[in-house]
Amino acid sequence: MPFREINSKMVEATLAPGQKLFSQRGAMLAYRGEVSFTPNIQGGQGGVASMIGRRVAGEATPLMTVEGSGTVMFGHGGHHIQVINLSGDTLYVEADRLLAFDGTLQQGTMFMGSQGGVMGMVRGQVTGQGLFTTTLKGHG
Repeated sequence: MPFREINSKMVEATLAPGQKLFSQRGAMLAYRGEVSFTPNIQGGQGGVASMIGRRVAGEATPLMTVEGSGTVMFGHGGHHIQVINLSGDTLYVEADRLLAFDGTLQQGTMFMGSQGGVMGMVRGQVTGQGLFTTTLKGHG
């Protein structure tokens, strides 16, 4: 996995040629090497249908594609950071809390309103978490 915690608010990612990462726009603090940062108008992986689905679900945090060779430091808004290594399982996370992820992970959106029936829907709306969440699946 290319991510390593520097402290509670910063993470370092090591990129090798041909490797791709996605991160929140504005989360890059510093970088070293030959690294490019490209705004991702689709908001992540998938085609136009995936982009529309994320926007309708409210899970469309602006992302940038990070490619090249070098190291990149990420952090955002002074939030605490935790690196999570996925071993073929699925991570469920609110899109605006997702700092960066390996480009090999499969990104998706899941309807959470069915969790707990009508009360789950009401709870999702009252807490501000909504009815959808972002999923990341794979190894990385």
